[in-house]
Amino acid sequence: MQKSYDTYRKCSENQFSLYVLDFSLIVRSNMIDIQETDDLSFISKEISFLTDSIYCCICIIDIINSTRIASRIKNSANIRKFYSIFINSITSIARGYDAHIIKNFGDSVICYFPNTANSEDMEGFDKVLKCATVMKSLNKFVNTKMDEELLPHIKYRISIDFGKVEMATSNSSRTCDLFGPTVNLCAKINSLAEPNGIAIGGDFYTILKSFPTLEKMYQFKYIGEYSTGIKQVYPIYSVNLAKNTNNAD
Repeated sequence: MQKSYDTYRKCSENQFSLYVLDFSLIVRSNMIDIQETDDLSFISKEISFLTDSIYCCICIIDIINSTRIASRIKNSANIRKFYSIFINSITSIARGYDAHIIKNFGDSVICYFPNTANSEDMEGFDKVLKCATVMKSLNKFVNTKMDEELLPHIKYRISIDFGKVEMATSNSSRTCDLFGPTVNLCAKINSLAEPNGIAIGGDFYTILKSFPTLEKMYQFKYIGEYSTGIKQVYPIYSVNLAKNTNNAD
């Protein structure tokens, strides 16, 4: 007979261990049944990859110490307000610079810029830098909103990189998803950004250096490197507006 949730919740530690063992045996028996058949019709097609790869900029915005901060917010309504202020503020700015939102993880937002497919088109890359710069300056606005709701302040990091990605559609989502080393690297280098700062990967930096106008408008500083099996030494840079530039329009 199927055991209810209350049964598991009220059981002793030893009883619970037996229930876990019982459950694992059920799972194993089902796996054996699956392995012994060639009929894989039970596998649903959750995602479908497009036939062509794309090249574009990926951007990740991640709250620093989000788990610790959120754990101090006891009221569920305030938890919803906390994440809504962050996500709605960041995604509004991103869409204003032609970014497409891929995922919201609560404590982070991932977006991409389809207008950067042409690596010789400066306008698309200029918008990426403007977007990140505005997001960076948005922190004061976000924390003002947090103050109004008596919620804790946040800091976040912004990372950007450029490269080839694979795009897929999902049966359970109206948005596309992106896969590949570029997405993974963008996530890895995020921790190298200063709080409320911007970190960019070497591939994105190489493209930006090909545009003299952008070189004059922004300051790039080497801040470290990331080691990976794909690129043994991958340089990371910070980005700031040049002191004589006011470009966050």
